[in-house]
This record gives sequence, structure tokens and C-alpha cells, in this order.
Amino acid sequence: MLNLLRSAVKLFLYASLASISVSLYAGSGSGTGSTSVSGTGTLSWSYTWYTSTCPTGQVTTYNFTNFVYTATGVHDSLTGSATYIQSPGGQYCPASGPHPSALPLGGSSYGYLLNFNPGANGTGSSGLVGYYGTLNPKFIVLSVIYAPPGAQSYVDYGTSTELGTSTTLSNAFTNSTSVSVTIGGSGIFGSSSQTASTSFTEEQDSSSSVAISKATNYDVRVPGPINSAVGLDHDYDLIFVWLNPKANLLVNNSNVTWSGYTYDSRDPANEMDVVGLYAYWLKNPSSMPASVQSKLARSWDPTGVGGLTTADFATILAQDSFANGGSSIDPKRFDLEGPETFLYEPPPPGGQPFTQNYTETYQTTSTTGRSGSTTYSVGYSKESKLNAFQNMISIDLKDSQTLTWTNKWSSQTTQMQGQTGTLSITGPAYSDNYTGPTSFQVYQDNVYGTFMFNPL
Repeated sequence: MLNLLRSAVKLFLYASLASISVSLYAGSGSGTGSTSVSGTGTLSWSYTWYTSTCPTGQVTTYNFTNFVYTATGVHDSLTGSATYIQSPGGQYCPASGPHPSALPLGGSSYGYLLNFNPGANGTGSSGLVGYYGTLNPKFIVLSVIYAPPGAQSYVDYGTSTELGTSTTLSNAFTNSTSVSVTIGGSGIFGSSSQTASTSFTEEQDSSSSVAISKATNYDVRVPGPINSAVGLDHDYDLIFVWLNPKANLLVNNSNVTWSGYTYDSRDPANEMDVVGLYAYWLKNPSSMPASVQSKLARSWDPTGVGGLTTADFATILAQDSFANGGSSIDPKRFDLEGPETFLYEPPPPGGQPFTQNYTETYQTTSTTGRSGSTTYSVGYSKESKLNAFQNMISIDLKDSQTLTWTNKWSSQTTQMQGQTGTLSITGPAYSDNYTGPTSFQVYQDNVYGTFMFNPL
């Protein structure tokens, strides 16, 4: 009886082995290969192969590794591997493992991106997708925050993410250049070696622009002038300026792909370096505190772009339409918030001024307001590991000295409709002898996502 049981077990095992042994090892080998890269340079590799016998015939698998790209005398060893399975009838045996596909090689750390297409007999083809590099503008204007009238008044943006702007580089390139944006995920910054900003986030706003928005855990509260007799004074408007931005680009002939921002790690701040500049300082640079002047000097930058100059201060100040005494309201940039009118009235003798607290809700930007934008030029430098990027980007850029930067209405403003800012307006005291306007309207700055006060 025991012998019969052992025989049955053996027969079961033999049958099971026969059912799973559909592929028999037939042979193997190794070799090397290379190909001219469509674009420039040469790509070489090592490969191994093995052949299996399957029900449909012999299947050969090629594994590609040890990629080396050679261009302009530079040899770069690349990470990554690829597999090609050569099989009759399109049947794969064994079924597991990658099927033939293009493999991206390179990356921003190398300065370029290739696509490798594996083939049979250890062959393959490769094309140059483009060159990686960065444009490093001296600064970017992130927002203009308008001071309200009155020493005890303030505007508070709390958890709102509306404050910020949408930036585009399209105007910096020739008309024959196509600029597109591709950002994976949100948060400044695409490099895993850099810490994301806790104050601002980024995301793709349109096919050619990047939106930079205040983070929800970052609060901004701006008071009015210390003397309530002044009323509304745009000298105390605050302009946020980013001092160490880098725009990451992939350039291929007349096509530019922008993958968002990083910050320049050479800055000792080692993070997104943002400074708040009062309009008064920009008009009177000598009045800036020494610590602010030190930041604006950008002495850490070895590219020769240098620190901010009086011309740069004028460029930044021009982003505030009212800082130099302007009074006209641009309907493309400003939408009237309603229906409230804010009072700024002095009390009678012996009385105290009253306070009005409002929760102002961002409204859907008008059709006219969606065309609002501001354009300015700023010095910049180029950076890449390969000279090819420098050459290609120089052909496409309109200007070798300054970069044309456009801040515009962000579609995020409409998508995040319903967010709020807090306004608190306290009138002047009787002793202030205030004789100015006593009624103000509030406008929404469609470019920078803030509230602007204007006399009725």
C-alpha cells in the first residue's frame, strides 16, 4: 500500500513539472553595440541575451545596460536598463518582464535627455530629445500688497492661496519658438535635493505659464501708515520679490519645455529667498535697512548678473500702478469688489474713530480682467553642463542681456473662488485733523491676487 502511494506522488510531481516546463533554456551570450544619436553624439552599451524554447517557437531576450553617451568629446555613463524580447507571433515566453519600449536616458544631472529604442540582435536606436539647463533671472516679482488707510487698519490674507501670480516666459523667446509647461505635482521645487518652500507653492497654470501661490500655512498681514492723518499712502505698499529663482528648461531646436522653478542653492539662504520691499524703500534706496541691502546685493552669485540696481528698483516699483502717484484704474488688471464702500471718517470732538471689519471674498475674475498682465525685463544668466544648451538657448532668446518676464492673471484665482481676506479699517482720530477722502472702494488685483483701496 505504501509503495502504491509513493508511485502516485511521483506521477503527480512528474505531471506537474511537465505542465510548468513550457520554456527550455537554449543558449546565451553577450556583446556590445553603439549607434549615432539622432541630433548629435554617439550612444554605446553592453547587452546579454538568452534564448528560450516556447510552444510558439524560440524566444530571444536582450538586456541592455552600461550606457555611455559621447558628445563634443565628453563621455557620460548613464544609469538605466532596457529589454527587447524577440518572439514569433508576438507571443512572450516567459510572460513576465518588460516588453520593447523607449527608455529615457540622461536627465537634468547630465544636461540632456535621450530616448533609447532597444532592438533585436543587440541593436538599438537613439534620438536626442533636448538639452537641460536653467535660466537664472536676477529676481521675480511675486506679489504687490496694498496698504489700507489708517494707522490701526490692516489687511490679512490668512489661509488664502490667492496671493501670488502666474508667470510666463513666452515673451522672452523669438516668435518661432514654442514654449510649453510640464510640471509633475505641486510645490516648488522639482529637484528632490531641494526642500519644498513652506511659504509658496507652484503648479502649472496653463500650457505656457506657472502659477506661484501663497501656501495656506503662511499668513501675510499688512498695516496702514503710522499716521492716520495721511489716510491712504501707497509708499507703504509691500512688494514681494524672489531673489534666487531658477527656471528649468529642456530645449530642442525651436521647442522649449519649462518644468517649473527651483532656487539657486549657491544662495546661503539655501531656500526660496523672498524679501518684502516697501514702495518707500524703492523710491529711496538709501533708506533701506543694511540687512535688506545685503540681501539685494546677491554677492553669492558668481555669474556676473550682480545685485539689484536703482534701475531694478524702478522696474519693481512699476508693478505697483499707484506707488508713483498714478490714480487711473486699469479694467484689465483691477475688478471692483462690491457692494461695500469702506468709510474712513473722523469722529466729532471728544469721540473715538469707529472700526469696520470685513471678510472680503475673491470674486470670479471678469472676462476683461483675465487679460490683465504686467511685463518687465530683468538681467539673467544661463546654466547647463553642456555648451550645446548655451548655444541653442542663445539663438532662441530675444535678448542676450535681459529676460522679458510677464506676470498675468492666474486661472487658479477662478478655480479657487470663495477664498477670503480680512480687512479692518479704523478711521482717523479727531486730533489727526484729517481732511482727505472719507469713502474708499476695494478692487481685486487680478495679476497679484490682492485687494487695492481707492478713494470713491
